[in-house]
Formats: sequence, structure tokens, C-alpha cells
Amino acid sequence: MASSTMGVRLNEETQHRLEALAKARDRTPHYLMKAAVERFLDVEEALEAERQLVKDRWQKYEMTGETVDHADVKAWAASEAKTHFGDLLIKAQRAPVQISKNGKSVAVVISAKDYESMEALKLRLAQARARQAEADIEAGSLVDGEAFFDEIQNGLRD
Repeated sequence: MASSTMGVRLNEETQHRLEALAKARDRTPHYLMKAAVERFLDVEEALEAERQLVKDRWQKYEMTGETVDHADVKAWAASEAKTHFGDLLIKAQRAPVQISKNGKSVAVVISAKDYESMEALKLRLAQARARQAEADIEAGSLVDGEAFFDEIQNGLRD
């Protein structure tokens, strides 16, 4: 990918902080600024995608009056879903449909558009976390593996 130069004005204090951090990490200030901008964009793009999804759903609500609140999810018995599969697909285009078997929830049918939106958000989040992990490794920001897994088990990390 081709790149070009872009200038950024920083006050003296920020410049000194950047230079000190670059020296401490044995990196250039340019490298740190580039990594910071990439991390910022990853987070902001994921937030913007979420905002757009919410905006689209709000517009749908304004047009149709339908919401997708968990309490409003249509619940169908598995036998009913099997018998009326075509109706189930039509209803799933408007709102998620929960299917139960023997009184227990076993599946939720959602529209392809909602599924694709969720998958795209999950991918963006995974990519952002992978880039953050690479940046942490390059910066020497590492943690003890045993302590890390203990924190996960204790609910301190996701």
C-alpha cells in the first residue's frame, strides 16, 4: 500500500513525552505516532460501525414501529417452527425468533443482514485486538502467562 506524509502539530510537552517514550521503548517517535493513530482508527471505526447499526435499527423502528428488545423476541416451539418454516423465515426478517424444545431455548433465528452485521463487528474487534497484541509485543509490554490466565479465570480480563 502506498503511503504519504501527513504533518501533525504537537505542543512542546506532548513532543517531549513522545520523545521520552520513544527512547524508553527504543522506537522512533514516528513509529509510536503511527501505532497510536492505527489503534485510534481501529477503535473509532468499530464504534462508528456500531453507531451506524443502531442508526439503521432506529430508522427501521421509526418506519415500522418494531423493536428488537429481548422481551419481544418471538418464541416458537420446535414443532411449530418445523410446521411453519416459511412463516418463521419471514418473521426472522423483522425480529429474532427464539425456538424452544421441551421448554428449553435451543436456537434463535435472525435475518442474514443481522447475522452479517454481527460477524463484521466480531471480525473488526478481533482484528483490533490482534493489532493491539502485536503492538504490545513490539513495545515489550508483556505479561506473565500464568498471571494472565488467573486474571481471566477471576473475571478481571475478557
